[in-house]
Amino acid sequence: MKNKKNTKPFSLFEKILVLTLAVLFVAIAALSIWALLFRTRPQPAETAAAGQNLTEEGSGIMTFNGIGTLRVELKKNKAGIKQTLVVAPVFLYDSNDRAFSEELAVKLKSLKKTTVDYFASLSGEMEEVFDDAAIKKALLERYNKMLRLGKIEQLYFTDYMILE
Repeated sequence: MKNKKNTKPFSLFEKILVLTLAVLFVAIAALSIWALLFRTRPQPAETAAAGQNLTEEGSGIMTFNGIGTLRVELKKNKAGIKQTLVVAPVFLYDSNDRAFSEELAVKLKSLKKTTVDYFASLSGEMEEVFDDAAIKKALLERYNKMLRLGKIEQLYFTDYMILE
């Protein structure tokens, strides 16, 4: 018996399908190469959306807000009311100091824990919770004790609310 090879020509549908797939493949490859070659740097608005705010263009001074917004249960106050503090500490740092930037990234978990532990130790009395200068000073001391490659000069709170 003779072996017959299937020499049936492609149908019109198969030709269109192969041509469409080939055009799609070439388009994706060309756009990928174009995107890699002509990639632009992110604009300040895009950088801010990524979590870092440019304070002065080209200065390298950035706002570190990696600690984020924290919810901390305060101790009961004299009236027996337990409150929750919502706080978001931020500070400025020199992003050109690569070693310090990396240290901040590595110690992010410790910075969060230090912040939560400090606020959780507060009594919940309004005089203590709203003593802004004392709180910032205490947190700065704790942060700077942990950091070896740089120092935080000023601390700010973007959020600071007490919920009952």
